[in-house]
Amino acid sequence: MQISDYRKKVKETFKIIDDLCQKKGKDYSKAGDTLLNFKNTAKILNVFGWQVNGTEVKASDVTTFFELIKLLRKVNLRGRTAQNESVKDTIEDQVNYILLGAACLEDEQ
Repeated sequence: MQISDYRKKVKETFKIIDDLCQKKGKDYSKAGDTLLNFKNTAKILNVFGWQVNGTEVKASDVTTFFELIKLLRKVNLRGRTAQNESVKDTIEDQVNYILLGAACLEDEQ
């Protein structure tokens, strides 16, 4: 793939990811907090005593878990046809979780 084709693909993909994040974000948060779902999930896991490296679970840890789920789905689909969302959709979701994780880390500072 030529560099110019790759750059075009990156721009197209980030547009898709941004649209997806805006569309899905409305279903997962309220009061304007994009990270609320991850924060609440961390709180619930902490109530049950879950820990990451001996410390309480943070919202950024929750996004890492979702990144892992998407990675495992991608690996599980190797050599098979997806029945629901495409592998491309899974990669786009994974990138979204990475970006949400970065936002959570910044929010946690």
